[in-house]
Amino acid sequence: MTTKSKLMLIVTIMLLGLAAATIVNIALNFREYSIKNATQKAQMAASMVKDGITAHMVAGIMDKREYFINQISSSEDVEFLRLIRSEHVIKQYGDGFDKENTKDAIDEKVLKTGKSV
Repeated sequence: MTTKSKLMLIVTIMLLGLAAATIVNIALNFREYSIKNATQKAQMAASMVKDGITAHMVAGIMDKREYFINQISSSEDVEFLRLIRSEHVIKQYGDGFDKENTKDAIDEKVLKTGKSV
């Protein structure tokens, strides 16, 4: 066997090993990748909604926010969208829609800590 053939055999074996390791890694971690992807999409949607609602507040058109919310909710990627008003927003803009009120302990925790749960 020539040096060139040996080198090609070693490179081929290494590439096959790398491909097999990648396939095994993807197969074992598929659930984690899916959850991470869904979380990233949810955070991106939340950021868009936050920026859009902030723009409505700044522009003084909070009464027209329902159209904006419905447009995002009707997207294929968004299955469910609910906004929760903090006490400061309620003081400034009023109670809002029925769907803008807290529903459970998780909503309360998020409003208190400011971190996603």
